[in-house]
Amino acid sequence: MTRKELLHLPISDAEKACVLRLLAGLRLINPDNQIAAAYLDLLSRYGYLRVHLADALIAASAWVKNLPLVNLRHFQQIREN
Repeated sequence: MTRKELLHLPISDAEKACVLRLLAGLRLINPDNQIAAAYLDLLSRYGYLRVHLADALIAASAWVKNLPLVNLRHFQQIREN
């Protein structure tokens, strides 16, 4: 899940504080050139991801960093993982 998705409005101040506390204990992955290339590759291979851009970014990050995808709802067709 992306930070943007977690902090998307509408969100109360209390919810925002809770999310920020949760994120403080996690390793955040910022997109780099490798993730950007994988992102574009996935978008070109799997057209359905064009309406799920955040999910495509998550999948690309997992693929490049060799991390598991926990929620597989939008990722079942992706074979790179």
